[in-house]
Amino acid sequence: MIKDKHNKPQTEEPIPPVDSVPEKVSENPFVNMYDAVRRAILTVREDPDDPTSPPLFKTIAIDNGQFTRLIRSENLEYEIAFPAVFIHFVNVRYLVAQQRIGEGRATMRVRFILNTLNNSDPERECDPFIVFQRLNVAIQDAKNREPALNERCNLTYFDMPLTTNMLQAYWIDYEVWFREYSAWKYRDWVKRYLVMPPFTQHSDAPQHDTDNHGQHSTPTYDEATGFEPSVEVEDGENDEFVKE
Repeated sequence: MIKDKHNKPQTEEPIPPVDSVPEKVSENPFVNMYDAVRRAILTVREDPDDPTSPPLFKTIAIDNGQFTRLIRSENLEYEIAFPAVFIHFVNVRYLVAQQRIGEGRATMRVRFILNTLNNSDPERECDPFIVFQRLNVAIQDAKNREPALNERCNLTYFDMPLTTNMLQAYWIDYEVWFREYSAWKYRDWVKRYLVMPPFTQHSDAPQHDTDNHGQHSTPTYDEATGFEPSVEVEDGENDEFVKE
């Protein structure tokens, strides 16, 4: 027997939707504070009256011992470019109160080194105090734009070490408060711009209306606003609240 051969249509298997898996992201307060202070220090320029001049400090780094090695009798830090700033967090302590878990206090030590050769000349011997003031102003001004410094970043101490190995070494202490945050982000998320008629329309941001939705006529303000009783009441009970 001869049978006709017919190709059976192949059914396509549905593609399973991609699930957005939440992923926990934690912020490190010390990294955030260091980056914020570093950006603030970079705003200190060689010429205070020229914002386009090069940054005053050529090296900004975490202090892992460079400062101490520099002011010893023998300087072994040949690769460091001066002037330099080293940032060190000391006396870090966390609060133990139940309602303040994740909060802490610390001392942020900003130590800077200048390399002025004629630092004993009458017209140059006060340069460190001017640099100290410019550094502090830059860090305090950064509070307006740096969330990491919003908790507290207050000046507490300024010192001039005597043994400096022919360099001008100084340090500034700040009392800083920090808080550890954690948030959740989603993978495979798609960015969307939403409108909420009648309060917002696509005409408020026409550059994002890629599908040409235009103006939404509904809902109206009367439909979107108003007062309704939160419980069911019988007719006549609300008459005393109605203004004639």
